[in-house]
Amino acid sequence: MEGAKINTSLLALANCINALGDKNKKGSFVPFRDSKLTRMLKDSLGGNCKTVMIATVSPSGFQNEETINTLKYANRAKNIKMKVEPNKKLVHLHISAYKNIISDLRDEIEQLKHALSKDIANKSFAPTKTQQASEFKKHYQAEAERIMQEEDKKMKGKEKCKCESRGRDEDQKKHIQQEIQFVYEEIIQLEQALIELDEQNTINAMEIRKREAKVFLLTKQIEDIDETLQGSSKENLEASVPSLEQMEQEKTTLERSIRQQQEQILILNQSTEQNLVKRHSMKENLYQNYQQIRNIRDSIEARIENDDAKDYLELVIKNNFLESQNVQLLLNLQLQARTIIDLKNMITKQQKFIEDYDIVGNSIQDRNLELFLDDGNDQDQ
Repeated sequence: MEGAKINTSLLALANCINALGDKNKKGSFVPFRDSKLTRMLKDSLGGNCKTVMIATVSPSGFQNEETINTLKYANRAKNIKMKVEPNKKLVHLHISAYKNIISDLRDEIEQLKHALSKDIANKSFAPTKTQQASEFKKHYQAEAERIMQEEDKKMKGKEKCKCESRGRDEDQKKHIQQEIQFVYEEIIQLEQALIELDEQNTINAMEIRKREAKVFLLTKQIEDIDETLQGSSKENLEASVPSLEQMEQEKTTLERSIRQQQEQILILNQSTEQNLVKRHSMKENLYQNYQQIRNIRDSIEARIENDDAKDYLELVIKNNFLESQNVQLLLNLQLQARTIIDLKNMITKQQKFIEDYDIVGNSIQDRNLELFLDDGNDQDQ
């Protein structure tokens, strides 16, 4: 299994390198998401960092074919040309712009302070003008402080919104993950119940065949008693009245046993029909659960903004689906093993019936017997 995963990852990597290095495939879709390896190397192959790939070849002459393939592989990788995409964080750019504005305002305030102090020293202004300049200075400082406070509030508000958005996404992610796990637990339980129900129906079918065979054998014994009674002369019967009463009593016992077997067959048939109704209901519930999973998957886009959280939930859905499939496969294997054991026991009992009552030696064309014998052969195959 691990080897198959490694080969799949290497094949996906080769497909990505072919798509990136082939000039004729420029603009084509690069399947980075085909494997975990290519997903991890997406930034390395996609232009966000400088990547070095080393090709290792063998000097041995016995490895010529592998060496040639490795060199071809490395040559394709060498032809990869990507446009550098610098990482950008718009929030940080806004913050730096705000800081530059604040710094410019402070510089301007310092220049005004210097100009005012210089003018006062040179006594170039009258006292009234000095007062006006002082008032202007205070007004300008207050305005600058107000602008700085507003910008700080905006930055804090944006940071707060971003934190709140992350918090909402995290809460939604946990809530959606719980919904997914809850639905898949119901799916696994329904799958188990369906398999157990099918197993019970199989057991019922084998039990019905077994009881039908008993009914056939009991009926044949009654027919043998009737033939004995009809074939005996009246004098012989009168001479052996106790034997006659014993045979009649035995016939009555056999008829009572037949009725009991038929009642059990009727009960088993009714149980099987009820199980089929339950099976249909379980199938509908299973379909509704899978539909609920599809609805949850469709709602992720509207409920969550963060792409990493979306990818995580998608992996959760896939993981739970594979887990449910593994459980179903394991239960099917267990059911097959139990069914094989039951069939072997049934065939053994059939062979014993055949040997005890010499069924093959008699030319009996009864339909129940044919079904009884054919059932064993078909099941064994």
